[in-house]
Amino acid sequence: MNAQAMTTNNACSAMAPAFIVLRLAMVLGMQPITTNRTLPALSGLTLEPGASMAQPQLMLTALLLAFGVSQLFWRRLSDRFGRGPMLLVGTSASVLTAWTQV
Repeated sequence: MNAQAMTTNNACSAMAPAFIVLRLAMVLGMQPITTNRTLPALSGLTLEPGASMAQPQLMLTALLLAFGVSQLFWRRLSDRFGRGPMLLVGTSASVLTAWTQV
């Protein structure tokens, strides 16, 4: 076992279980938060001239499909670079896009 693997194993075993559960809950909560961020815009889409009720439904479907398909992309990157850096990049991108929508 190399030194980097030993350091990673020691760092993972040093984390408290409560911290791991909190971190996992925060990551899993990002998808519903993102979905809820887009919900106020859905009613505005139907107010546009010529808009149908199918357009907001299509937007929500596209959002959920994007979450599913993007997992294939992010999984490959996390296998190559590690979960920590990819988690940081994804969280930063989510916070940045939320900040720009305000």
